[in-house]
Amino acid sequence: MEISPNTRAEFAQLHKKASDIASLYYHSQTKIALRSTNSFEFEKPSENLYVIKEANAEYQNGTRPERIIFAVETAISHMESECQKLIVSEYFTARNNFWWVNYYSRSTFYRWKRRALVEFLSFFE
Repeated sequence: MEISPNTRAEFAQLHKKASDIASLYYHSQTKIALRSTNSFEFEKPSENLYVIKEANAEYQNGTRPERIIFAVETAISHMESECQKLIVSEYFTARNNFWWVNYYSRSTFYRWKRRALVEFLSFFE
């Protein structure tokens, strides 16, 4: 699946999908942590999110939260290093929305973000 975000609307859709995946990843981590402490569990996240294209036995045999975490971590680990750094910083570790100003100009940041989103989302359908 080739994704080419040529308009702001297409770029916003890609950003929303990546944000949804990150949110589902965090919900999965929380669910696993709560399960291990025998505490309450959050409600089940939306089922209409994304599934990894090429799943292997480890992915198939885990429970849903483990599969989600495995899928996201596998996708990130197979990305180009600059795209990987940007996706992790933007969606998984950034504490502020302007973390990138010390590393990129605005145009360079959005050019790399566009490329990183396309690469990251290519692992999901």
